[in-house]
Amino acid sequence: MGRLDGKVIVLTAAAQGIGRAAALAFAREGAKVIATDINESKLQELEKYPGKQLGTLNLGFRVYKELAVHEKHSVSQMHSIQTRVLDVTKKKQIDQFANDIERLDVLFNVAGFVHHGTILDCEEKDWDFSMNLNVRSMYLMIKAFLPKPSSECPQPGLVPSRHPSPLRWKISAVTGCRLHQPLQSAWQLSRQMLAQKSGNIINMSSVASSIKGVVNRCVYSTTKAAVIGLTKSVAADFIQQGIRCNCVCPGTVDTPSLQERIQARPNPEEALSDFLKRQKTGRFATAEEIALLCVYLASDESAYVTGNPVIIDGGWSL
Repeated sequence: MGRLDGKVIVLTAAAQGIGRAAALAFAREGAKVIATDINESKLQELEKYPGKQLGTLNLGFRVYKELAVHEKHSVSQMHSIQTRVLDVTKKKQIDQFANDIERLDVLFNVAGFVHHGTILDCEEKDWDFSMNLNVRSMYLMIKAFLPKPSSECPQPGLVPSRHPSPLRWKISAVTGCRLHQPLQSAWQLSRQMLAQKSGNIINMSSVASSIKGVVNRCVYSTTKAAVIGLTKSVAADFIQQGIRCNCVCPGTVDTPSLQERIQARPNPEEALSDFLKRQKTGRFATAEEIALLCVYLASDESAYVTGNPVIIDGGWSL
């Protein structure tokens, strides 16, 4: 048995780096992974992952509306990673995505951007972009997948004048209620973590945050400190509703993003040397090492862990 058997996991920024390593690690442990990113070509590479041997599997839920399955199927193997292009800075895209997901056990918010410089090097556009991608995207994703449903199924009634005719109707696969289309979206969004009375949210933060001051990481550290605050707030607000929320705080991780930042410096060799000098273990972390921590946090092994910034930095913050 895998450590994540039967779990449905959505994660962002899955095309490369930590997101990709986590998607593969989740799938290896038996999870049904829905990997998102804005990089479609890189993202599609994940679909080649063959998944694990599953035998007879009861797929009594829909992951996407177009993949509706409500009976047992005998399968010797299946792809355990599905992909979707998603811009996590776009609320409309996120809401539509959430509308297509009927069950979710784990949400892993990975997307982020590292700005280099002090506050004097950070223009307003840099500040806004970093806040939008590093913090607001997590706010939008959590808010889309967390809501609690109303106490009863919405009933179709008179159509407000702002809704054009003809009317469109759809039968809810979960409730059996006949839903008026304008109401359908809000109702589908509501059938998520709070409705299940269980859910697990993992956010990507960093040691460069409220944990440690880091040179030339002003706005990045500010956003990652905000992620820690967001994580603790969500954990405190919804602990009694069965929701856990933690964040991962890595040190320097050897990813394509890190290599791009090194190459973008005026002297890449010097930049690499500077990065390595601050590593007390003498090396960078690998994306796969971070992914193993993420598997633990996504699994039931961490059922008693919530509201924590979990540090994995090779002792950098000591």
